[in-house]
Amino acid sequence: MTKLLQTGAVGAFIGVAIIVSAVDKKMNYVDVEAEILAVNQTCYLEKDEGNKTYFTDPMECNIAAAMKEAHPRYKDYRLMRDTELELWYPDPAVNAYAKTTLELSGNASHDELRPGEMMHVLAHKKKSGKVREI
Repeated sequence: MTKLLQTGAVGAFIGVAIIVSAVDKKMNYVDVEAEILAVNQTCYLEKDEGNKTYFTDPMECNIAAAMKEAHPRYKDYRLMRDTELELWYPDPAVNAYAKTTLELSGNASHDELRPGEMMHVLAHKKKSGKVREI
């Protein structure tokens, strides 16, 4: 019974967090089109063994992929990606264009993103430099 209550409490907490995030996006952010100035992608290899997680230092993604394929030690590791975008966007907080960075969530490759291309982001209405993914 206690385990069921704990699971229900965790589920309710997650549900409230999702609702708060959605309300925050709706009330405090506006959709703007931003120009991608730079795409910085780093990778690392990661492996879970029991209660421990092992990972390599960050490196270029092509090197990490080659290590995973060629080196027997890293065969069981997952390729993990961190992507940071440098953006030029119309900042509604200051009514001017501004530069900011955006960390993309997830482990996707984001190979389709190139400098000079446009993308939609959510810009905070009152806090300059604060953006979120749509």
